[in-house]
Amino acid sequence: MLLNYIVIGFYFVFLASIGMVFKRLNRDEDDFFRAGSRSSWWMVGMSLLMSSISTQTFIANAGVAYRSGFSIWWIYIVNSLCGIVLVLGVAAWYRQARVTTFAEIVRDRFGVSFQQCFTYYNIICLVIFGGIGLFMLALFTHSVFGFPIKLTILALGMIVLFYTLTGGNWAVLAADFLQSLVLFSMATLMAVLCLKHIGGISGFLEAIRSAGLENDFRMVTTGRSDGLYGIEWLIGVGIMQVYGILGMQGGQRFFSCKDGREARKAALLCTVAGLLGLVVYFIQPMVARLMYADELAQMDVPNPGDISYAFMATKLLPFGFVPLMVVAMFSAQMSTMDTSLNANAALFVKNAYPALARLCGRTPRTDHRFLLRLGRVFTSLLAIGLVSCALYFASTAEGQGIFELIFRFSALLITPLFMPLFFGYFIRKTPMWSGWVCFGAGMVGSVVGTAIELPSFRQALVNSVIGFLAFISTRLFWNKTSVASREKLAEFFTRIHTPVNFEEEVGEANDAQQLTLIGILALFLGGFVALFLLLPNPASARGYIASVATLILLVGSVLFSLGRKMNRNAD
Repeated sequence: MLLNYIVIGFYFVFLASIGMVFKRLNRDEDDFFRAGSRSSWWMVGMSLLMSSISTQTFIANAGVAYRSGFSIWWIYIVNSLCGIVLVLGVAAWYRQARVTTFAEIVRDRFGVSFQQCFTYYNIICLVIFGGIGLFMLALFTHSVFGFPIKLTILALGMIVLFYTLTGGNWAVLAADFLQSLVLFSMATLMAVLCLKHIGGISGFLEAIRSAGLENDFRMVTTGRSDGLYGIEWLIGVGIMQVYGILGMQGGQRFFSCKDGREARKAALLCTVAGLLGLVVYFIQPMVARLMYADELAQMDVPNPGDISYAFMATKLLPFGFVPLMVVAMFSAQMSTMDTSLNANAALFVKNAYPALARLCGRTPRTDHRFLLRLGRVFTSLLAIGLVSCALYFASTAEGQGIFELIFRFSALLITPLFMPLFFGYFIRKTPMWSGWVCFGAGMVGSVVGTAIELPSFRQALVNSVIGFLAFISTRLFWNKTSVASREKLAEFFTRIHTPVNFEEEVGEANDAQQLTLIGILALFLGGFVALFLLLPNPASARGYIASVATLILLVGSVLFSLGRKMNRNAD
């Protein structure tokens, strides 16, 4: 137990140090919210990936893999297809919008009133989903170590708040990159150990046949009366992924890139890494179902599949590595939480605050120090809301799978909001008020679907059909749109397709500093993992530990060397 506390305690101190290290790069609110648009593509790409997976991947999505096998792959296949679209140009559009928050894109496409509605609605939704994620992480920790769920929620919320407050978006990007090193190495190790445990790929496939789970584990499951994991479910889940990745709100990370070309490279890195992750994420819960279903069924949890990943970690990892697996889970969820805090604080400061000040008859303050302080204050308030939401779910979420809980909230609340943000990017000739029409139609669909108790995947389908028809119908009024509105929309679309000149629009890059700082932190992280070699383990387990430590140390060495080289060349 002492070792568990030491490992997790080191991790918390390490995260806090990231905030302190990158605090020096925050000169104003622009640095705090989007890293001054000077971040390197490799850091943005891995941060984008980390923010997309979260603990949901290893708890909620693992629960789906436990019950339905390869059906969960569909989500990540859709993610990769969306990644290709980003690489082909949409990622560059985000950066070339030249904004600090995606609410500014919403304003330029749909007008100020829709932007204000979107800002407050989006803040509420992201706090809810951040709370669900924090609850999932606490549940994971409880299933492994028995830590009190509510106390864990409070502790994790305070840690994320600390490094987000001190380092801003720079710290968010850096922490995500460093945490990805732990997450991917540990997930890969877990997949290898699970396959070895079940007899390799051939043994895995034979176990599926022997258990009679061929239909259950297909990507498209047939014959279920509830329709789960069938073709309708796949379409509904896929639609949600498309809206989330390719809509206007999906570009927050890309605002930190230096230009459109760097944004496309970041999208490519995220897409490739996501495909590699697909291979190693979900072997573990499927092996748990095949080998330990009876043991898991006896555990005192509402849905055994949701803790199947944690269960396999306790079964197979070398001595001392279980808390490091928990650290990897912290990595996944904290990357989502810090994004929610930083992005929503940016939404408030850059979009809600000016409107509120004018509403109260005051002139909005524009001095950078005030806006930076305001951003930190609102970040703190958001953290309180997120933690409160997580505590609520800890008290009320029993009896349903976490994936279904997330999907239900997404279908009812997120789909109506994200539909116009997606359609409005790709369908040009609609008036600004088309956003209101689409959003309103989607909310009507949610109300009706709730009344007749539609399953979540059908709710997503119904909302999408209603929302699309409502949005596309507004094209009939395009010719009646005022000349001023048409010109404003034309300027918006022209801007997002105009490349960024980094030197003229932003100024001097600091790539060498980024490489050096991240390299040093990665070396510290790899050195810490190497200390696990001192623990009593068989030779094979030491080999696994050494492979994880070596990977992290190698990445740190390469980054540090490149940073030193760039500094020497500059001198």
